[in-house]
Amino acid sequence: EVNLCVNHTGEDDIEVISKWDSKESYDTYLQWREDTGVLAELPERLAKEPVFRFLEVAEIY
Repeated sequence: EVNLCVNHTGEDDIEVISKWDSKESYDTYLQWREDTGVLAELPERLAKEPVFRFLEVAEIY
């Protein structure tokens, strides 16, 4: 599942949120994207450099 979230304050910020089984799975996917050249193309398509983060869900309400 991938969620695309838009900032409604008028800025050009978006968040792409995806859920992974583990940090290792995420790292493997990100490395594959880097190896295929997709990550190198991102800055050409975006207004600023992307930021990649891995967050752990602490609570679900």
